[in-house]
Amino acid sequence: MPTTPTKKQFIILGPGRSGTTMLRNLLASHPAITAFGELFDPNAIVWGYDDFNQPQFHTPQLYQIRAASPVRFLDGVFNSQFAPTVTSVGFKALYDHLSDKGRPSALQQALLARPGLHVIFIKRRNFLKQYVSALVADERRKAGKMMNAYRPDDVERDIRVTVAYEQCLTYFEQNATLHDTYAHIFKDHPTVEIYYEDLVKNYTAEISKVLFFLDAPWHAMTAYTYKIRQKPIADVVANFDALQRYFADTPWARFFET
Repeated sequence: MPTTPTKKQFIILGPGRSGTTMLRNLLASHPAITAFGELFDPNAIVWGYDDFNQPQFHTPQLYQIRAASPVRFLDGVFNSQFAPTVTSVGFKALYDHLSDKGRPSALQQALLARPGLHVIFIKRRNFLKQYVSALVADERRKAGKMMNAYRPDDVERDIRVTVAYEQCLTYFEQNATLHDTYAHIFKDHPTVEIYYEDLVKNYTAEISKVLFFLDAPWHAMTAYTYKIRQKPIADVVANFDALQRYFADTPWARFFET
């Protein structure tokens, strides 16, 4: 007979560059919450804690278990030994991790098999800023930098990117449907939804919603990340004016309001 989990289980879920890392880092700094990183990153198991940067947490056997049986892998994660203060355990994942060439991935199926799993959705209102953040992060990756900034001197103060209209439009259209798709997929699970913009503007109110959702007490938290784009979006996108004209009188025009 299955046993009732002793810890509340959760997942932080959203598209790339929507604030998943910021939210994960905030929750990871709470003494009652263990929030792992991208455990299903295709290239690595990203635990997100220094204690897990040990060989036994990165063995070929563990990677094989993750690939062959996400259910077994997650059982091992959620049933690990944690500090007595920890009441909630979870990790972050991107929408991409839940899809395999347009079909539900093994991870998605494994998550749906956990009826008590709490799903924290995070998304951005401004798809343009999200897309530009992805472009800037990719430029950082090409330069050998981390995609997120963890020091104030590691932000991008002078970077410029050119945004291709067709690719931008495709991004907007796909992003508009992603949340509704996954909200429907997890409709039978406990869920809460927050926006990156609200988390930045009113951190206390937004993070309180998440803590209430996880039955965790209030505690001051720190994200340890810095916004990588420091200048206004119009100064970072080299062809901003042209894009603004292209998208005028479309549903996406609001993303270009300055």
